[in-house]
Amino acid sequence: MVQPPQLPHRRRGPHVPIPQHTFQLHLITSMGPGTDPRTYARISKPVLALSTPHVNLSTLRYIWTTDLNLLATGEQANWQYLLDTPTQDSGRQVIVIKINNFTSDGRSLLTFLWHRKSNHRTGIPYVLAPHPETQVSWDSVVILGPFPAVLESWLSENVAESVVGENWYDKMVNGYKVYLMLGRVMMIQPEPLITEWTFPSDYERLLRPEDVRTLGCVTDDKKARYEKAVAGLWKAMQENPSDSPAYVKAHKRLGEWSWKLMEVERLQGLKRAAAEAEALGE
Repeated sequence: MVQPPQLPHRRRGPHVPIPQHTFQLHLITSMGPGTDPRTYARISKPVLALSTPHVNLSTLRYIWTTDLNLLATGEQANWQYLLDTPTQDSGRQVIVIKINNFTSDGRSLLTFLWHRKSNHRTGIPYVLAPHPETQVSWDSVVILGPFPAVLESWLSENVAESVVGENWYDKMVNGYKVYLMLGRVMMIQPEPLITEWTFPSDYERLLRPEDVRTLGCVTDDKKARYEKAVAGLWKAMQENPSDSPAYVKAHKRLGEWSWKLMEVERLQGLKRAAAEAEALGE
């Protein structure tokens, strides 16, 4: 069992603000006014779309797995597999589509679509629909906004304007409605952790993936996500020189995550001890 450290001594000097949230994927299981798509005339145009090789998948992978600490499972497991296997990118066609002001309450729609390049010809596909020339269905992930700032920034930098017509949009809406009925439309929601403290820049107690499994403060379903994120950061540090930007960024992020998780573990341990002491005193 990993022993949680005492609260680090606060030295004078720079402190790095600790991330206020981690994030989790939430499936939308019911239809309502807020999920209704707008007509083509009312969405914000032009639609944004971009295809590989112009999509910066490397940065997207880091954002998804490390900055947001997301893990797609179940019906979305194919998307996680794509993120976990960058060596196969040369044989893939990946398209990102973003439609601003898509729902009646003004939320944006983000869709990632992909399949093998050997099955691809031309054109921008739509959700659930086979390609008109090949009749091959695209794998897809559908996400409703609002999106975390780091993902929104990636979209603004990577996804370009694209001209699509009303017929294409209507087919996109039909596919979206089917996904909604199947419970396959997701949202990315914040999950609060520690908010009142800052991360000490001299903290060096770095967790390893196997340490995450022993943390009592983390539920079993989240351990897989956290363990994967920690493993990815160690991998980035091992594969890059210690003076490289990639190493420095991974080391800083690992320190933040390690301190944050150990602080939660320490505080929960104190609460348990206080509760046990109170019970013994009754």
